[in-house]
Amino acid sequence: MPARPKMQDGSTWHPVSTGGLIALILFALFLMRWMATDPDGYLSILDDVNLAIHEFGHPFFSIFGELPGWWGGTWMELIVPAVICGVFIYKRSALSAAFAGIWFFENFHYVAWYMADASIQALPLAGGGEHDWNFLLSHYGLLLQDTVIAGRVNTAGYIGIVACLVFAVAVWIGQRYDVKQN
Repeated sequence: MPARPKMQDGSTWHPVSTGGLIALILFALFLMRWMATDPDGYLSILDDVNLAIHEFGHPFFSIFGELPGWWGGTWMELIVPAVICGVFIYKRSALSAAFAGIWFFENFHYVAWYMADASIQALPLAGGGEHDWNFLLSHYGLLLQDTVIAGRVNTAGYIGIVACLVFAVAVWIGQRYDVKQN
């Protein structure tokens, strides 16, 4: 396998600017604070986009059957930022990949919020209809564990966001170390 091409600074990643890193950290801290303190956890700007992607996923995956159609909303809202993150990794843009990764993991909070509502079904649903997670958790016999599962998904989201920050900071530090070595 050929070696990764090196950037002008000798690293295998595009340079991570200090300003960009600070913006990433502030964005992640804002999201995590919002996730921890907002009662419904819905951040209009970002989660409206997530909702549109989610709703597109249902008819898209329903071509593979009823069960994939139920999963499709959640799958699509995770697949889109994951693919974008993958493209940025392929392009060797660490900062952009970290932003997309944070978006991916913020979706865990959004999914967990919906999942935790499965047994009580208090959330208003886009376009009415049935509750995805009530159906899915009932299908698997897990409806009574909706809040426990949601809590674990939410925790995984926080861990993922922190991992994206650690990745970006590690690349930033590595690039500064490489510059000093040359």
